Amino acid sequence: MSRRTATAAFITVAAMAVAAVAAAAQPARVQSPAAVTPTRLARSAGLAAAQRPVMGYNTWYQYGRSATEADVLTQARAMKSRGLQAAGYNLITLDDGWQGTTPAQRKAGVKLTWNRAEFPHGIPWLARQLQTLGFKLGIYTAIGARSCFVRGYGAAGSFGHYQEDARLFASWGVSFVKVDDCGGLPPRTTDAQLLADYVQFGWYIMADGMKASQEAPVFVAPADFTAAVAAASNAANQWRVAADEHTFQTAAQIILGHLDTDLPLARFAGAGHWNDLDMLVPGPVGAHHFGWTVRQEQSQLAVWSMEASPLILSTNVPRLTPAELAPLKNPDMIAVDQSGAQASRGGLTGYVRYLFKPADGGVAVLLANTGTSAAKVALPLDRVGIRSATAQVHDVFGGSWTAGSLQAVLAPGQARLFVLKTA
Repeated sequence: MSRRTATAAFITVAAMAVAAVAAAAQPARVQSPAAVTPTRLARSAGLAAAQRPVMGYNTWYQYGRSATEADVLTQARAMKSRGLQAAGYNLITLDDGWQGTTPAQRKAGVKLTWNRAEFPHGIPWLARQLQTLGFKLGIYTAIGARSCFVRGYGAAGSFGHYQEDARLFASWGVSFVKVDDCGGLPPRTTDAQLLADYVQFGWYIMADGMKASQEAPVFVAPADFTAAVAAASNAANQWRVAADEHTFQTAAQIILGHLDTDLPLARFAGAGHWNDLDMLVPGPVGAHHFGWTVRQEQSQLAVWSMEASPLILSTNVPRLTPAELAPLKNPDMIAVDQSGAQASRGGLTGYVRYLFKPADGGVAVLLANTGTSAAKVALPLDRVGIRSATAQVHDVFGGSWTAGSLQAVLAPGQARLFVLKTA
């Protein structure tokens, strides 16, 4: 189907999203504890596995555009042997660079296929190997005529072939499709037309039984950002709301910056549809070496889990130390992420932001130091809706339990995660 046909059929979705945003009486804000009723602090009833935020692995930050089938299987086997699969990380996504078809070939009628030098057995074979290991396969494509992969020959995107490619990926055994934007769209394409194409492609992907991940919100003009999130929430299972992570940024800039971006977007998140904060990058990441400490890894996981972001790892799993593995497999952190809600309630105490939500059989609380010096916090429990003087406070990554008070020291830029439980 051509872009103009797609626009005629789907442009109203983007327009409806814009109208919905304009009609909202107030933008979403973090709610005060006074707005929370006791019933909202009850334990989340939980979601079916298919409706929870995705957990898995992506090749991008480790390999860039150079991943091979051997690399994918190496990481998958390590995910299994090192306990990450058992913890819930069950999706392996092959990012950009797998394609063997150029934009020019695609325009001439050649079907999309894989690079046979780096994937000699083919993508369907790779999907079967991963299934044997207990994983699902995810794959990358682009909304335009080209992907971001340019080594030597460039790689074709899916423009003009949305339904065809959705059916093709499904026939290969793919379970998840990530749709990027690398250009290759007609001149003078508007944001509304871009959103319409993303909606169309997302519907085709989901109609073929796969999960859809898209990145439209990070590519539109700032004025269209909220409309792009609204449109994505009706046509994808997850959508990026924050830009790619970069090694020239500090961990605090990435983690707290992504949190600030996501806070007003909680109303778009829910069962089967989640705001995506980008990937987890602990340990010795290869192509993009972040070099984060374990404490910075824990800060990222604390924020991502409170925001119910997909937990998608991108690093060299065989080289992770036990100290780097442990936070990823922490069952309380995972329970907070998979609880069925993005945090939308909280406030500030000094430079420390606090957020809370029902999770893990109690109330999960995030403390994030937005200041430039260390902060000592003593947060009254009624700030997070707890009235019991005997409530138990669990430091999720520290492992300790205390009674009756939530006190913490946070380094600049640090985030910490707690779960509070009453008898």
